[in-house]
Amino acid sequence: MPDNAPVRITILYDNRCGDAALQEGWGFSAFIEYEGSRILFDTGGDPHSFSMNAEKRGFPYQQITHLLFSHRHWDHIAGFQEIVKMMPSSTLLYLPKTFPWLLRRKAAQHLKTTVVRSFQKIGPDIYSLVLKGGFWLYEQALVLKTPQGLGIVTGCAHPGIVQIVEAAQQRLGGKISFVLGGFHMLFDPPERSAKMVQQFQVLGVERVAPCHCSGDHLIHQFQKAYGSHCLTVGTGTILNL
Repeated sequence: MPDNAPVRITILYDNRCGDAALQEGWGFSAFIEYEGSRILFDTGGDPHSFSMNAEKRGFPYQQITHLLFSHRHWDHIAGFQEIVKMMPSSTLLYLPKTFPWLLRRKAAQHLKTTVVRSFQKIGPDIYSLVLKGGFWLYEQALVLKTPQGLGIVTGCAHPGIVQIVEAAQQRLGGKISFVLGGFHMLFDPPERSAKMVQQFQVLGVERVAPCHCSGDHLIHQFQKAYGSHCLTVGTGTILNL
């Protein structure tokens, strides 16, 4: 992957190890750099491990332009209140609807907070997509419109990863350059995950980076179907896309 690629993503937290110097754990967090924007997407499941990983990676708290939380589950919001307080006042916070009211209220005391209800442009070629993922659960995905096509980052994909990809493509058009994050297929049978891989191919998804709750069987199926276009992801992984 070329160093001059437009999107740079650092995995700060995942349940797989990508760098022995960092601490993995159940959850997900990614730092996305794109067109001058610096986006923190989720904060993993353990605040101490997240802070340690961020420190070792030289995470630029004071330069973060956008802070997004995919959904309210514990393994994506570790240290929520402390992280919010560490951000500069210029950071824009985006939360999906039905995110806990008390956390939203406390965050709004420090940062400009927006609750996204469906689909919203949050920066130049940067979008938030919110879909229903269960009873009283809505999940936010990050969508980037890049010269290579759409890039999608998900936390757990409770609404369904295929549904997220289809919704992004319906909203913005164009091909899908990459999809990264938790695909929520951990407990699904291999037959169902194999069908999902085929759906990705039909949708024309060029590169995949399944992690967190995707499940080993799904990752192996993607590796077989996508070869080098299935990217290995773990805590500490840096991707230039």
